[in-house]
Amino acid sequence: MTELADEFTEVLYRSVRTAMKEVSYPGHTLHAMLGELGGVDTAKRLLNSDTPAIGFDELTINQRLDLSIEAIICDNPRFDPLFTEAERITAHSRLSQMNYFETG
Repeated sequence: MTELADEFTEVLYRSVRTAMKEVSYPGHTLHAMLGELGGVDTAKRLLNSDTPAIGFDELTINQRLDLSIEAIICDNPRFDPLFTEAERITAHSRLSQMNYFETG
């Protein structure tokens, strides 16, 4: 695993811990996926599904989309090399649908 991928994984772990603490986000499944797959493969799996994960909805309801995988990807261009253009577009699209860029 590359240094950049390791950094991305650590950022996701911190995000999940923050969400679990601050908004009672049920992040145990995501935490387990990170341990099993790592951050990049977890993100790719979730981005390549037809619909956002349940956690995305929870973060939307709690106005904490900044903690979502999608936001971490879009708000941190240094992680661009880890994802395809299509995956970055999916992340941006999901956030746009929730008006993230207008309020975030």
